Amino acid sequence: MNNKKEHIMKQRLELKDATGKSKEILLEIEETFGMVPDLFKALAAVDADWLELNWNRLKKIMLSEGGLDHKTRELIALAVSQVNRCAYCCSAHERTARGAGATDQEIG
Repeated sequence: MNNKKEHIMKQRLELKDATGKSKEILLEIEETFGMVPDLFKALAAVDADWLELNWNRLKKIMLSEGGLDHKTRELIALAVSQVNRCAYCCSAHERTARGAGATDQEIG
């Protein structure tokens, strides 16, 4: 991971400390996932607009109704994360893929 990414992930805005737009978005994320992933806490710590952009993008790509089921989308995201060598992303997408029904064989 490069230094910029490491620095961004060190700063996190916890839901209990959030206000305004960041709080509204973090609450929606918590409603959706049952918790707020560290990535979104880190985005919120930097810029509420950046948080909003990434949350809306994730909802559109990963959570909306479409041609691919959720498990398949997560398996694709996991493969991309492996190519990008992002340990955090691999962990998150593997966990979510398993939650969507992916098997050990599908995860590889």
